[in-house]
Amino acid sequence: MLGTNPFELVACINNYKKNDRERNCLYRSDIVDIFERIASNIDAPGALKMLEKMRKYWLSYPRKRIDIYSWSDTISILVRKISTNKECTNIFKEKYPNILCLKQVKTIDDSNKRKIAKEWCNSQKSLNYIFTKEIFTLLGYKTLEALCEEHGGFAENDSVRNFIEKNCFELLDQFSDAIFKDFFVMEKKPEIMVIRNNTSIAQGLACLTKMPGKHYNKCNIRIRYKLIKVYLKHNVFAEDKFHMALSTYIHELCHIFGGDASSSFSEALTYAMTILLVNSEAITYFEKQWVKIFKKDDTSANTLMTNSA
Repeated sequence: MLGTNPFELVACINNYKKNDRERNCLYRSDIVDIFERIASNIDAPGALKMLEKMRKYWLSYPRKRIDIYSWSDTISILVRKISTNKECTNIFKEKYPNILCLKQVKTIDDSNKRKIAKEWCNSQKSLNYIFTKEIFTLLGYKTLEALCEEHGGFAENDSVRNFIEKNCFELLDQFSDAIFKDFFVMEKKPEIMVIRNNTSIAQGLACLTKMPGKHYNKCNIRIRYKLIKVYLKHNVFAEDKFHMALSTYIHELCHIFGGDASSSFSEALTYAMTILLVNSEAITYFEKQWVKIFKKDDTSANTLMTNSA
């Protein structure tokens, strides 16, 4: 035995030539290379058995442009081999019906969609999905994002439509300017949008683009992104939902410092919560202004009905 593998498989390739004839063992990269060669030459039934043994790496992508330790290429070769054989494809799909494929995330928009799609998937408690790399779509499986879209999990957004939405957004913006001066540093105000569909898991979203150069706010937290659009779900525009709307709005503004999982975002959110705690009087004042928006809307509606009559 010249090397070991983590798959409980015995592999033999007689024509394999080592670069170093004096070495009596194989490096990990050699073993990856051997499995890739076997995958290229094995038949579909053999590929099926081999792929099942390598389940741990079904979602593996290279960690860098050249990754000599990645099993990703071997998995892709095996899936392609199985996809050419209808019988093997059917056997695999019957045994593993709940597979969802994940594309590689390359942009901020991709990252936002992945986050929403995963949150939607987690909310579907009756479904126990296995996540794999995108190549498994060759076997007839859907991507996570495609399934989420089919079930209305993504935000169906729209511009502000009415008096209440417009004034609620303006009030939140006024609050941010008053309480978070020099904290949320932005060249211009983001476009405001409303998430219309009830099936969307997201209460709020931030559309971002990378900020060139290095910029910091008054707390010395680096501003990494420009906020292009900010979204709130339609159900927060209610008389008794000020606190939900405010916390969601501040959460989305904090994304100029980083993504949900980043330390910079967590740091910024902690600062923001502290600022809110020491400004309880301002929150009370703005909450009263929020309630007035709905009273004004009722008055406008009554005046319109009187004039019509």
